[in-house]
Amino acid sequence: MNRILTLSVLAVLILTLAPTAQAVWTTSATAPSSFRPNRDVTFTYTATSSSAADVPLAWRVNLYTCQDTDGDTWCEPTDANRIDHGQRTINIVGGQTETVTWTVNLAHPEGAYQYHFHTACLNNPCTGSLQPGGAHNKTGTFQLAYTDTWTRQIVATTPTSQGATQTVTYRLTSTSPDDRDLAGSAALASRPPDSPETDLGSKPYSALANTVSQVSWSGVSFPEIGTHRLIVTDTKQPKTTLDVTVRGVHLHVTQPRVVYPEGARFSLYFALEGHGSTPDPAPIGGADISVSVLNGTFTIASDVLRTDGQGRAYANFTAPADAQRLEWRASAAGTWGDTPYDILREGFVDFRPDLDASAIEESLAAIHQSLSEVQLKGVHLDEIGARNMWMSMLRATGTVALVILLILLVAFIAFRV
Repeated sequence: MNRILTLSVLAVLILTLAPTAQAVWTTSATAPSSFRPNRDVTFTYTATSSSAADVPLAWRVNLYTCQDTDGDTWCEPTDANRIDHGQRTINIVGGQTETVTWTVNLAHPEGAYQYHFHTACLNNPCTGSLQPGGAHNKTGTFQLAYTDTWTRQIVATTPTSQGATQTVTYRLTSTSPDDRDLAGSAALASRPPDSPETDLGSKPYSALANTVSQVSWSGVSFPEIGTHRLIVTDTKQPKTTLDVTVRGVHLHVTQPRVVYPEGARFSLYFALEGHGSTPDPAPIGGADISVSVLNGTFTIASDVLRTDGQGRAYANFTAPADAQRLEWRASAAGTWGDTPYDILREGFVDFRPDLDASAIEESLAAIHQSLSEVQLKGVHLDEIGARNMWMSMLRATGTVALVILLILLVAFIAFRV
């Protein structure tokens, strides 16, 4: 009797201490919430056990997608666009994890869709295996649709320098694989300040989703100071624009007179200004301006001027006594901010004899005396009977001609002074 009791206690202890097979399996499924038509995506189903004491798992899993016509969250043969994506097998022991995957590519119209993972026993009947179905069947929804993360921009250097040329790029950027692929053409135009648009040509492009694509135009010029607007017209998108600030430097030269007396001193006034970065010109102080004066091919004077805080400088030169025309050249080169400049300005000065008032009076008196003599000779000839009328006409014509000559001479002398 005691022996039987002892064996019973040992049996209870053995059963108590021996591990018991369990069925603590967890299952999950993942699917993209949205993807575009005709793109490969991955659907997954995973079974996980945290204990080696769990019973083995021997399942088959089918994936279906459809548009859930009857609203029961299952994909049945009567539902629209139902597709059976095939069967996968999970056959593992406790304490392990296994994931099975499907590559799904749907070409159906955009819209809301249902997915359905259906589990069943690998063997029939299900002997010694965890029962499938119930919570182990997974369902959910997803959208079959295109996204649109496309951004478009014109890439150019701004500000830039007057007269510079550069490459202008039209860049298309997508950050989602579910965007539509694009193919089209882009036309570039430039509108300088206060001028009509200039067509710079059209280029085709092909842009894939989730990438950066671009087309470029080389040698685009910016000849005028001010704001140039670049415009890209895309067959797939409204216009894209970029304003480019074009900066430049002007060397203004003021010459008070064009004609001076022979051997006189003449003056030149300079102003060096930057344009384009602000509404008003910016004076450029502390810059050098080189000035030279030439008589034909000979340089007779030169100087290097330094602009003051207002960007101004002044120079004066004495002309040789025999000079009739002198040429001057002024140049300035340097950098204003990040804008280089190299400017040449040219002009000339004429020199004429300086006639005073007494010389003019003597000239007028001589003209008057000559006129009187012609008139007297005309009276004498008029006394000839046979040519009386003809000489009268000649006298009148000569008088008018001399008056006109007098007027022209006075005007010429005044101009030379």
